[in-house]
Amino acid sequence: MDVLSSIRTVKMNAWERTHLEGIKRIRERELRDVFAMNMLNSFQDAFSGASGAMMTTTIRRISELCTADEDCDNSGGEKLARRGELILEKCTFVRTMTDELCKPCLEGVDLHVQPGTMVAVVGFVGSGKSTLLSAILGDLHHVDGTLRIGGSLAYVPQVASVFKMSLRDNVLFGKPYDPVLYRRVLDACDLVKDIASFPAGDLTEIGDKV
Repeated sequence: MDVLSSIRTVKMNAWERTHLEGIKRIRERELRDVFAMNMLNSFQDAFSGASGAMMTTTIRRISELCTADEDCDNSGGEKLARRGELILEKCTFVRTMTDELCKPCLEGVDLHVQPGTMVAVVGFVGSGKSTLLSAILGDLHHVDGTLRIGGSLAYVPQVASVFKMSLRDNVLFGKPYDPVLYRRVLDACDLVKDIASFPAGDLTEIGDKV
């Protein structure tokens, strides 16, 4: 206000640059104060506009989060696994810890993988192969048994591409049909029993899926 009331004096003495820097500093302090006040007001408006039920639910969830048990370190325990070793002893896993859906998706799992070995997990579609890998990775809740992992884990998932044509054409993928080689591929991929359940066998047309 002093600058505005004395603007003629400022102009006559060419003090614009000096006063402009001072005005900028004062304005920056004002903007910081306004920003802080707006932040406080936004929190106040959010809570004041919420219903009592929402407030109760929010407070309950925060309380559950603060009082929840800490995630267990899979490599902990009295006996640590050797580097590269994987041990599951009578392990049970669930997808969620809620009371309504706390049904085990894997139960009583025993697995011991020695360091430096290669293990293949095979089985029918839906038999739990991917679920077992998810459990080892820690994507499922470990509720019972002993799980020990020596070292770190790396996971490279299979990304399947299924095109809108017959199952046989999806397997051949443009290559000529060789009955012997084709059968070997089906055996290696454990697809024989699955194909037998399809209405037209390996000529069954399957849809687009990525």
